Amino acid sequence: MSAGSIVPLWLLLWTAQDAPRPAGAGPVLVQPASTPDRRLLVLERIRPKEADDLDETVGRGQAGPVALAAENFDLWVFEVDEDDRARRAHLTALLAERIESVGRPRQLDAGQVGKLRLAGSGDIQRLFDRTARARADFEVVRRDPAAGRRLLVRLEGLAREHRTGPFEGNSLFAKTLRKIDDDARRARRRPA
Repeated sequence: MSAGSIVPLWLLLWTAQDAPRPAGAGPVLVQPASTPDRRLLVLERIRPKEADDLDETVGRGQAGPVALAAENFDLWVFEVDEDDRARRAHLTALLAERIESVGRPRQLDAGQVGKLRLAGSGDIQRLFDRTARARADFEVVRRDPAAGRRLLVRLEGLAREHRTGPFEGNSLFAKTLRKIDDDARRARRRPA
């Protein structure tokens, strides 16, 4: 098995523990068969700090233990190679589109648009905070490829929010919009 080979996760885990690997082999891309969207996982060998440690643990020429590479988090959650500034700009553009789509039929005034913009900005910040906590959780479990993969699969909701925006459900944006709608209904019912 050479660096860059795509193999099923079960085969890689079996092979990584049982078969020799050439010294200096790089990360291995893994195609998990049970993942519906067929995202890749990148594994890396855990390298001991001292060459003597390697001889004691697995012997010369054999593969050491493997871990999920740190880059898997970005590959699974963000799906595109962007920095945080570009991700924030993407979400801000989604927020502007969302405000436009809900604002036009409701004929929102500048104050209401400002409230939605502020609430949406809060949702974006909360999403980045949740993402930072999830990244820290991933760093803790990534040395166990099975546990790391399970965590990545559970992060699908977080990935979806990064793609489509965190403005639905119990978001600050959605709560603010409901309040604007409730206030408008109350105003229509009030006698003039």
